[in-house]
Amino acid sequence: MPNTHDSYVDVRINKYRKDEHQIQHIHYLSIDVEGAEMAVIQSIHFDKVFIDVIGFENNYFDVSVPIVEYLQSKGYIMFHKSQDIFMIHPKSIFYSNIQSLLFG
Repeated sequence: MPNTHDSYVDVRINKYRKDEHQIQHIHYLSIDVEGAEMAVIQSIHFDKVFIDVIGFENNYFDVSVPIVEYLQSKGYIMFHKSQDIFMIHPKSIFYSNIQSLLFG
């Protein structure tokens, strides 16, 4: 039996099985799908799952801007931007830690 504090679930997105695991809370979602990030993010049912932090590749500005805007419309705030973009939800348990790191 895996230790739930140190384990993860590898979920393959599939329109026929997306509710199979009944996951309601994800601490960190990393998306690396070579240009299909927006499609993956738009497939998330934010009313069914809460995600603390979302990270995705920032390879092309014109692709990243709509993703950031979409996530901002869902309440997320960008806190790091380089080759990857990281966004956090203000209701996240990690939000106060990010604020203290960024703003002292």
